[in-house]
Amino acid sequence: MRKRLASLYHAGVSVLLCAVVLLPILYITQLSFRGTDDVLKNTLFFQPTLENYAQIFRETVNYLPFVTVLKNSVLVTLISVSGSLILACLAAYALARLRMKHKMGVNYLILGMRMIPPIAIVVPLYMLWSKLGLYDTLTGLILPFIALDIPLSTWLLQGFFKGIPENLEEAAAIDGCTRFQAFYRVILPLTAPGIAATSIFSFSLSWNNLTIPMALTMTKAATMPVLSAQVKTDDGVLWGQLGAYAVLMIVPMVIFTACVSKFLVKGMASGAVKE
Repeated sequence: MRKRLASLYHAGVSVLLCAVVLLPILYITQLSFRGTDDVLKNTLFFQPTLENYAQIFRETVNYLPFVTVLKNSVLVTLISVSGSLILACLAAYALARLRMKHKMGVNYLILGMRMIPPIAIVVPLYMLWSKLGLYDTLTGLILPFIALDIPLSTWLLQGFFKGIPENLEEAAAIDGCTRFQAFYRVILPLTAPGIAATSIFSFSLSWNNLTIPMALTMTKAATMPVLSAQVKTDDGVLWGQLGAYAVLMIVPMVIFTACVSKFLVKGMASGAVKE
């Protein structure tokens, strides 16, 4: 009886946690399929419509098509994630393996940089980017995203590098590998689970960020969050379109996480048993 009660308790807690996570997503999803009248009535039953999605594809940001805005978001996110992970891997490996003075101070300095709110750097970046010709460009968005993501990625990846025995690198050196070859061929594949997990945080930072694109873009480099901010008009908030934007922004995040999760599980399984 005690085991059954414990099993029911754990099942109930699991269902409750799933409901807390999924109910907001389900609510915003059904909102995206409601017409204007159904949104105002807020009834349980309604006639589903795709008008909100059709309206989004017809909308523009200062005459910039939705497809172009989507392409901007994809390019900025993928390049930012790739660049930040490459630099973070090198920095994390150096901090985990090299012996240096004041290493802990360097770690806290790196993490402290991540604590700077993005809104604090928007005005200086706007002034600097305007003089350098980077305002309203994809490069002007990618560079701040990489800079903001490197500290957290470095901190996360450092723990994975520390968990790998140093004798693996020594064995690689005996086989004739240089330090970089040992890092690239031996250590990096073993940290695949950590890289996969870190990439999820990096993707979320670049894909969902609104503060920096709103300040550093106008038309050419506008992203999905900038486009979703257009749902607030003089007549009020267009809740149906807001739900559609939310769904369109959630779906790529879910797809990316699912793909990375498969790689994460594969990496964990391949590295679970070592001689």
